[in-house]
Amino acid sequence: MYLARGNHESKSMNKIYGFEGEVRSKLGEKFVELFAEVFCWLPLAHVINKKVFVVHGGLFSVDGVKLSDIRSIDRFCEPPEEGMIAFFILFCLMIPACFQLIS
Repeated sequence: MYLARGNHESKSMNKIYGFEGEVRSKLGEKFVELFAEVFCWLPLAHVINKKVFVVHGGLFSVDGVKLSDIRSIDRFCEPPEEGMIAFFILFCLMIPACFQLIS
């Protein structure tokens, strides 16, 4: 199984949809912070069998984006509303696949 960061793996979405409150009430504030940190460690993309490119958000609206561009993204932050990281996690087009993490 491979997990990629999507639009719900952010502090704002966790707050809006109740995940933060549920974790806080059942496990405490420390776990809210731990989940936020773990979500930042999730990869933004995968390349499966050197053939299939997988992201949660879909493909770019511009041509010429390279794997090296993706690898250079600082994913250890809350997602912005625009830019390359936003393409990965804010839109909900999923391309099925299976292997090699980009990290």
